[in-house]
Amino acid sequence: MTSVALVVVAAYVALLVLYSHGVAAGPLLVEKPLSKDGTSVTLEVNEVQSNNTVLAANLTVIPGPGLLDPVTHSLKENLSVAVTSVAKPTNLTWQKGMFPGVVPVPLTLAGNIERWPFDSYKTGPLTVELFVGAAQTPERATVTFLDRLPGWRVQAVASKRGDLLPTYRVKLHRSPSTLAFARSEERRVGKEC
Repeated sequence: MTSVALVVVAAYVALLVLYSHGVAAGPLLVEKPLSKDGTSVTLEVNEVQSNNTVLAANLTVIPGPGLLDPVTHSLKENLSVAVTSVAKPTNLTWQKGMFPGVVPVPLTLAGNIERWPFDSYKTGPLTVELFVGAAQTPERATVTFLDRLPGWRVQAVASKRGDLLPTYRVKLHRSPSTLAFARSEERRVGKEC
């Protein structure tokens, strides 16, 4: 009886460890140096859509102090952000007098679902460009990627070429806890058949 209890406790602890390693983490990539005006962009990765071809993220833009009116704390001039994924460009503009909010952004994914639960996915090259005022010249933004995707291991990678406007890729694969539960589900379903 004691050995059964010991096995149950050990299995429970193992599941807790797997789960803790599969919980969504904090920042994946924090880019430095800051943009010239201090504007930062955050992409919060939060969902793989059911068809596994789109990675949903929330875009948050925090304007630098030079772009904000000191009295109203709203934009002194127009601010635009362009996030380009392989197939779905997202262009957003906030007018003078507004303050940017959180906006959902779809990112195109490629991967192989047939390998479930060992499937993995990646985005194509992503770019994030800022346009301030009437200027049509893209400016570099400080970009931070946040992992809010439970059950997945997410990694964000910046290009190493030292480009003025770098490209990024987001890679994800299932976490160990998802793999463990998937295998136990396969065994349970197999016994029922």
